[in-house]
Amino acid sequence: TGSAITNTFTRPPNQPYTYGSTATIAEQYTKPDSRELTVTSAINSRPAHLEEPLTFSSMALQNIGNAQTQSKAVTIYREHTNVDSTITSTKLKPGTFTSRSTSSGSGSSSVFSYWKVNVTVTRNDGSLPSGYGSTFAYNVSSTTWDGSVDLTKIYGDNLPAGNYTVKVITEEYRMARYWNGRDNAWEPVGISKTNSYTETRSRNVGTRIKWYDPTDGQNKTTKFYYKSGSGPWAGRSFSTSGHWNTVSFHNPASGTYSFRIDYLYGSEVMLRGENTYTTIANSNQSKSTPFKAQVKRVYGSSAVNNYSTATNIESIKAVSTKVGDPEKIYEAMTYPQDIVADGKSWSGKVNLRIGSPLPRGKYDVALLITKVDGTTSSDTFVYESGTQYFYDPTVVSWPLSTQPEGAAVVFRYRTLGSTGSWAEVSPVESGSNHEANLGVLGDDSKVFDYEYVIEYKNGNNVVKSTSGTFSVAKDGTTTDSSPI
Repeated sequence: TGSAITNTFTRPPNQPYTYGSTATIAEQYTKPDSRELTVTSAINSRPAHLEEPLTFSSMALQNIGNAQTQSKAVTIYREHTNVDSTITSTKLKPGTFTSRSTSSGSGSSSVFSYWKVNVTVTRNDGSLPSGYGSTFAYNVSSTTWDGSVDLTKIYGDNLPAGNYTVKVITEEYRMARYWNGRDNAWEPVGISKTNSYTETRSRNVGTRIKWYDPTDGQNKTTKFYYKSGSGPWAGRSFSTSGHWNTVSFHNPASGTYSFRIDYLYGSEVMLRGENTYTTIANSNQSKSTPFKAQVKRVYGSSAVNNYSTATNIESIKAVSTKVGDPEKIYEAMTYPQDIVADGKSWSGKVNLRIGSPLPRGKYDVALLITKVDGTTSSDTFVYESGTQYFYDPTVVSWPLSTQPEGAAVVFRYRTLGSTGSWAEVSPVESGSNHEANLGVLGDDSKVFDYEYVIEYKNGNNVVKSTSGTFSVAKDGTTTDSSPI
């Protein structure tokens, strides 16, 4: 039994080499090796194609203001044949009311004195003129009253065009007499009313033309014209209440006239209605008047001809979507019925874009066709605008001689200015060059800028690299040089 005993001691280390005060290490350094990097983006082209029988057209037929034809009734309130209008008076002609006759009573106890014509005038479509008394009377001294009424005998001016109701109470006044035998003469006793007759008539005074704005013409500048025969058009002002319009002719001349109503879109006529009317008659006229859409030729547009020969198409809506870029959509309307009604040839035209051509490219065109009877159908076709380009893949190449012995090469790229991930391509050897096939880049007629990195690696260590930018302009070859 007992405790272990341990002895502790030190000695110099066994050293087979001599000590030194310096060391040798591997040092990183950069040595430029400038070579040319070539970017190739080959392009092929051909003129635009269009399936038969369609043909290209740069002229669209556009409804001005996108208005569509609409028929409206235009009512002509014609001056009644019983009315005699002049610049200074308005009279109801003989026979308007029942004529009254009586005996003179000469040599009798009752002698005719006068007819008293009591007149009450009411205007049915507005107010009477300022200063015009609605009730007045005047006397007729003849034993026969012919049934005429001077509506302005007291007023002293003509009545404006309108519809009036006239109530006339015709009273006969006679002088009562007695025979004075002493003097052998008739002696007056007094004048009194012996008969009274009441009648009422409604008559149009003047000629009025009244219509309601068509839908597309509402709140648009409107102009009214009229003419006699082949004479020139004359403009005339009119009154408006809401969407009702009234043109008045206060003392019209008898005859047949033409009228024209224009609705303007800016300075262009978008709707036009034309018809004829007569000014004086016993009844009114209701003239169904088509307000025709006015169509203009718009050059510098995109359209096709020969789509259809049908005569029952009301409208065609075309929606053109660019192939490869579905956010680019263009719409246009065509109204064959309005085109023909305006005296132009339709020729199966379908508008695709009005006022500007479709940008260069290929489009899927979808049509919505509405017929006159309201039924609809659809159709499609492909439209090409401008020169059509076809692109080969973009290939980046640079000399094989830039590759260090034993190193692997990697090509990476992304859109210039992007913070996204890099696309990586493994180049292949082609002759004396590396080639990186990037596929088809960019789009029609655009310039796209990219940044790239080329790295040569031993394992995970980059032993040689370069970076730079290049552009793909879809027009041939561009080059860029960077030290590798």
